[in-house]
Amino acid sequence: MFQIPKDYLVNCLYKKNQDPNKNLENNEDDEIFKKKIEERVFTYKKNKNDKDLEVLQQIYNEAYKSKPMDDCHKRFIKSIRSNTQLFNYYSIKQLQEKHKLLKLCSKYREVRGDGNCFYTALGYRFLQILLCEYNLEEFNYFLDKIEQIDLPFKVYCKTIKIPEEIQKNLRNEFLFRLCEIRQIEDKNERLNKLMEQYSAYESKGDIDGNFFALTTIFFRNVSYYVAAKSEFAESIFDIDNLLIWGEECNNNEIVIKELSEFLRVQ
Repeated sequence: MFQIPKDYLVNCLYKKNQDPNKNLENNEDDEIFKKKIEERVFTYKKNKNDKDLEVLQQIYNEAYKSKPMDDCHKRFIKSIRSNTQLFNYYSIKQLQEKHKLLKLCSKYREVRGDGNCFYTALGYRFLQILLCEYNLEEFNYFLDKIEQIDLPFKVYCKTIKIPEEIQKNLRNEFLFRLCEIRQIEDKNERLNKLMEQYSAYESKGDIDGNFFALTTIFFRNVSYYVAAKSEFAESIFDIDNLLIWGEECNNNEIVIKELSEFLRVQ
């Protein structure tokens, strides 16, 4: 289960310009940034190699195929649940306690409890904001930031690891998919596409089921990147767990603090 309040991830990379006289200028800027996204898509698509995605299916097979699971529990992200289900989850019965919880938690959604749930919760909520609340300039800025630091795309799953020579291609595949979703004009359609892609656990139609793996690997590597650069890095004794599929890190408070600064959230 997870819930991340909206104001946990509300700070944009830039302050929004509220001057109504700037509308025309903003429209012109939007066209510039739309063009930049189109150029990204062209570059990413030109260098795509679907064979690189095979390692993601190997990770799925290694992590999940040996663990039978009911279909109702297979989806990585589930739909929003009712307040009653929220109270039942935490075994809350007193009215006063219910009111307290609702002040802290306005929405309730479950994720698959597979050891990646922290990254699933963080990733899904942040991508909602990146794709539907950030403007085009902020979206491009975030992708520029990831490319500038040349973020690795490592992960280890039992006997499987991602070969170094395809890590950049997989990272670009993830950014390519973000660009494709961001190009959808209607915001609600964007949200639906994100949910559809993120929750899929197998190939079906035009969905290959790899978006969850790409997102999880991305946020594990971002977490490792910021943790390794933290002044408290030596205190994170299990920092290597950040790059192990399905493993939890016992120092999430430090990681969350560093992530919030990197993602410009609070």
